[in-house]
Amino acid sequence: METIEKTEPRQESVLRQLNALCAMSIKELKVRYKELYGEDDPPSQKDYLLRRIAYKIQEKAYVNR
Repeated sequence: METIEKTEPRQESVLRQLNALCAMSIKELKVRYKELYGEDDPPSQKDYLLRRIAYKIQEKAYVNR
């Protein structure tokens, strides 16, 4: 994932979290997924986990102000 130029504090936080996802193992992604979605048995596909977690991070930052 490319690093995007940062312009504001909230955006910096979101970008930092999104960049960190790429380095996470499936086990770590499952833990993060459970934190965000509250589901006990998250899926095991890395791409799916990445997309869902990234969506929720952005939703929390920009939609649920």
